[in-house]
Amino acid sequence: MANLGAICWSSFKDGLYSQWSSTMTSEESEKAALYKEEGRREGKEAVLESVKDRLASIESLQAELAMVRATNEMLRKSTEETAVTRAEALWATKKGEFEIEKLMAISALKEQIAEAALAKQMIVMLTKNNEECAAKISALEAARVEMLQNKTKSSHAIGKMGEATVYELLTAITKAKFPYSTVKDMTTLMHAADFHVWIMRPSGKRIKMLVDSKKYSKPVKSLEIVKLYRDIDADEESHCGLFISLESAVCGVEQFEIKTSPKCKPVIFLTLEDMNYERRSEVIVWAIQTLMTIVGEEIPAQKNRMLEDIDKFLVSINASMKQLDNVIKLQQKTLEDLRKARSGILEQMKAFSGKEEPDTIEVVSDMFSNHDEDYSTCITIVKATGLPCGKPCLEGTKKCRHHTSAKEKAHVKVGS
Repeated sequence: MANLGAICWSSFKDGLYSQWSSTMTSEESEKAALYKEEGRREGKEAVLESVKDRLASIESLQAELAMVRATNEMLRKSTEETAVTRAEALWATKKGEFEIEKLMAISALKEQIAEAALAKQMIVMLTKNNEECAAKISALEAARVEMLQNKTKSSHAIGKMGEATVYELLTAITKAKFPYSTVKDMTTLMHAADFHVWIMRPSGKRIKMLVDSKKYSKPVKSLEIVKLYRDIDADEESHCGLFISLESAVCGVEQFEIKTSPKCKPVIFLTLEDMNYERRSEVIVWAIQTLMTIVGEEIPAQKNRMLEDIDKFLVSINASMKQLDNVIKLQQKTLEDLRKARSGILEQMKAFSGKEEPDTIEVVSDMFSNHDEDYSTCITIVKATGLPCGKPCLEGTKKCRHHTSAKEKAHVKVGS
């Protein structure tokens, strides 16, 4: 700026001075000349001083600038070192974080790999277990099917035995008691009952009877009764029906009870449990004669009255049978108490004697024993007859196989 000012001044000072001189008076010219001379002297000195001052200030500025540059250089170096340090620290931090993240990721992957390996082992174990279970299930299913087949075969065989027994009874009865009668085996046909029996009445009229037989270890269900009703009503030639259960009671009916099918055909229900062959024959003969009497009555009012009388008779008989059963139970309990009392007396005598002398004990035992009592046959009183069963006893018991409980049978087996 100073150089520019000096150049401008040197270029315009003559013109400006000429203009100023032309406008001044003589006094002003003298004064101006005087002032000019003084100004020249003072200007030179002032300029020199100013130049000196400027030079000094320039030198100080240059020194300050050098100091600033040195400071800047120091700051730059310090900043670069700090930046490098911070960058290195940041890099170390980031590197550490990355290493940690990498280790965590590797650990997670290892866990996943371990879990996958464990899952694979579990899958192998489960597959093996499933195969074993499937094999066991197949074996159990085969065993179940075999058991069902055996049970079916056994039940079928038992049923066939029962059918053969009833067929033999019917054949023998009709030959001996009902001449010109016929028994036909229908067990191979469906929905036709087990046997068709034609009975010749004294009037010469033939009566057709449908007979169904069952040999169950448990009570016969009422569904079998419904089936017999359906078979009787489906046969237009049939007049009546006979339901025979060899080894168990029939649900919903009493012994010797007479019921009618939906088409009002009479049906007698018999339970031949605990009966010998002769008693079974007698009961079946009575049932056939009763059905012949009912069917032979053609007047509906008389037939209904006859059925009512038979029902009343059977009710009274059943009541009497229940009373007899109660008396039999009471007598059995009394007999058992007497046996216990006898055993107690024998034990007391043994304890009193202090030793078991055979002659004394045997004599006392003979005094309290019933020589007429025979334990080779079953002593159980049969409800239907009111008499002892009479079947051979199991070894070590006083009852037959049929009347001996499972617990007593197991005890006998263990004892033997």
